[in-house]
Amino acid sequence: MLSGRAGSPHVPITDLHRRFGSLAAEDDLIRVERVISFARVLVSAIALLAIWLDPPKPARYASITYILAATYVAASVLALLWLRRRRTLKRGEALLSHAADVAVAAALTLFTDGPNSPFFTFFVYSLLAAAYR
Repeated sequence: MLSGRAGSPHVPITDLHRRFGSLAAEDDLIRVERVISFARVLVSAIALLAIWLDPPKPARYASITYILAATYVAASVLALLWLRRRRTLKRGEALLSHAADVAVAAALTLFTDGPNSPFFTFFVYSLLAAAYR
């Protein structure tokens, strides 16, 4: 049986191709999330190191920033370990992960120097992760 999308060359599509295509899509989704999760661990650990080396200003939010960064590192490591055990991933879980990344970026930026904060680069990470997904 031959079929194809409008404007694309006709490619033979069989039941085997359909099954393999859906499995490849599921495998690709979990692989992408694993790469993003590894990058999240690196970015969060570097952020915690940066906070430790140069405490945030204003100082009244320093403890909140330390707690938030340390929690983000721990959650990032747990997410990486959790994803290594998973075989499949739902799109909703990837969306939840992205929402958490954006929320942490917003909170770290809010509790430091706002748009002048070095943690504003977390938004770049979130943007690149969304593009990679």
